[in-house]
Amino acid sequence: MCEKCVRRSKRLGVPKGKFGKVKFFAHQAMKKPFGDVPLFEDRRLNVAVEAHLHRIMQAKTKRK
Repeated sequence: MCEKCVRRSKRLGVPKGKFGKVKFFAHQAMKKPFGDVPLFEDRRLNVAVEAHLHRIMQAKTKRK
């Protein structure tokens, strides 16, 4: 989870209609203390989940 993932997520994009899935799995990973990011066949979804986790952590710490 880093800025590199966020930039890669913007470049790859999220498949149409899948952003809800990304948000769901990101929030599920936040609930677990040492949760792993779920692995999908589509690489774009994996990167998007990691990027969303990074954004959630930034919002919690109020750091940009």
